[in-house]
Amino acid sequence: MVRKVGSGHANEQAKLIEKMLAFHIEGKSTEAGRLATHLQREVDEGRCGMDAEQVDQLLLKAARLMYPEPTAARRLEEGEGPGDVLVRAEPDEWIEVKAQTKKGWPSGEATASQLTEADWVREGCHALRYLRANDASFESCLDDQAKAMIGSASSTMRDWSFTECWLADIAALRSMRSLKDAGITTPDQLREWISRKQFFLLDRSGALFGPLSKIPAVAYALGGGTVNYRLKDNKGSLAAVQVFWQGTGNPGKVDFTYHVYSRHGRHKLHKSALPLAELSSVPTSPVG
Repeated sequence: MVRKVGSGHANEQAKLIEKMLAFHIEGKSTEAGRLATHLQREVDEGRCGMDAEQVDQLLLKAARLMYPEPTAARRLEEGEGPGDVLVRAEPDEWIEVKAQTKKGWPSGEATASQLTEADWVREGCHALRYLRANDASFESCLDDQAKAMIGSASSTMRDWSFTECWLADIAALRSMRSLKDAGITTPDQLREWISRKQFFLLDRSGALFGPLSKIPAVAYALGGGTVNYRLKDNKGSLAAVQVFWQGTGNPGKVDFTYHVYSRHGRHKLHKSALPLAELSSVPTSPVG
C-alpha cells in the first residue's frame, strides 16, 4: 500500500494541539493563544484544515468540561511517557489526542470510509505478536517484511491473553517500552492504568472525549469478558484482523481492525465502537 501524499506530515499540528490542550487544562489561555498563532501557519501551509482560533476555542471549552478547575498538565515529548498529555490529578491521568482537522469524526462532512481512516495505533502491536505465536493461519499470511515489522512476543507477556494484548494496544501501549514507561508488567496493572486513561478526538465538527473505559468493548474486557477476533480477506493488505465482542446487547459487530501490510500496520477503531450518547462533546463554532 502506498501512503497518500501528506500522510504523516501533520506532526507539527498534532504537537501544537496537544500543547494547547494542556495549557487550557492548566487555565493558561494566553499561552495557548500564542501557540494558536503557530497553528495558523500550519493552516496557511495547508497542513491544518481548521482555523486556529476555532481550534483554540474548541480546546478551551473542552478543557473546562474535562477539568472545571485549572489542573497541572503538560504535553509529553517523544519517549517521555505513555500518552500525549499528562494531567497531574490524584492519581495522574493521561489523555490520548487524535486530531483530524481535515475530516469529520464522528459526524459532519466525512463519509463512513473517512471516519475509520484515522489510525488508532500503527505498526507492530501486542495482539499481532500474540497471533504470530498462537495462530498459524495469521502467520501464514505474512511475508518476511511484515514479520520483521510486527516482531515477536516478549517472554514477559507469554501468559497474556489476546484480550489483554488488545487492551494494551487500544490504550496505545503497543510496545514493551511503552508498557515499561507506564510501570506495567501485569494485566491487572494494565486494567488499573486504563481506568486513568482518556481519549480526545478532534475534527471539523467538534471534539468528542471521555474515559477509555467507557468504550463498551473496553469496559467488557476490563470486566473480565473476552474479545474475539477473525481473519478477513482484505484486498491491498496481507491480513486484516477484526476484533469484536459478544456480550449482552452486542451482536458481534466489529469494533477494531488491524490492517497489516508488508512494511507497516494501520489499525483502526470503528465509529460504531464509540458510545456517542455517553461521551462529552463540544461542537465547532463558526469562524468569526
